[in-house]
Amino acid sequence: MVGSGGAGSSPGKGNGAATRWLGAVLVLAVAGGVTMLARSTPGSSPPPRVAGTPSAADTRFEVAFDSEASAEVTARRLAEELHEALRTEVPEARWLPGGDAREDRRPRYDFDLGRDGAVFVRAGSGLLNDDRTGHLEAMIIATDGRHADPQRGGFDWSCLGTPKGQWMCDETEAPSGATMKVVTHVRAGTVRHLVDIRLPGDRRLHLVVSNESGGAGTAPAQPDAPLHMEQAVALGLQLEGRIRP
Repeated sequence: MVGSGGAGSSPGKGNGAATRWLGAVLVLAVAGGVTMLARSTPGSSPPPRVAGTPSAADTRFEVAFDSEASAEVTARRLAEELHEALRTEVPEARWLPGGDAREDRRPRYDFDLGRDGAVFVRAGSGLLNDDRTGHLEAMIIATDGRHADPQRGGFDWSCLGTPKGQWMCDETEAPSGATMKVVTHVRAGTVRHLVDIRLPGDRRLHLVVSNESGGAGTAPAQPDAPLHMEQAVALGLQLEGRIRP
């Protein structure tokens, strides 16, 4: 499981700096279809009707935790989508081989159906970007009331907490309208950028990138995480858009 974090300023909603940098990355693109029209000439046969360009197939994936088989399918798909989202947002980043990564350098995935009081699927691995190494992980956590989530009592979507160390927190909304919380936490040399987005069905998308060399609780590899906060936010939004409501 991954802890929470943030950096720099005191917690609270409406942090001016946090709002400015977050607003710069919350961009929603909307693509429209194109309708083709044909024109007839005198004496010619009427042209065939050309329908509007069909919308793209829905390639989003469904989240399911009702069995080990469905949870494994969800976890595997999360790993695939995390990989593709990373290629889209930070194409120069690379998964690190060995340890937490498979030989094909894709994120590893797993799931838990309540053995420790939480129900989740997870994908993540070591990461290299711009000569900075660390760890990137994404989770979809079930918070539907049947099981406690990792916070044991419900996830706190506010910025009222006061974790030790320096932190910066912003309560906001994703372009979809979903509740969103963005935190940067710095403590004892460890830097963590965390993005949490509320999903339908009282579930939560949780993404964390840190400068920890081998995942949560390990020594920092260098002063900064391999992704900046803006990149972590963009990656979280990419993943949210790939999940079917």
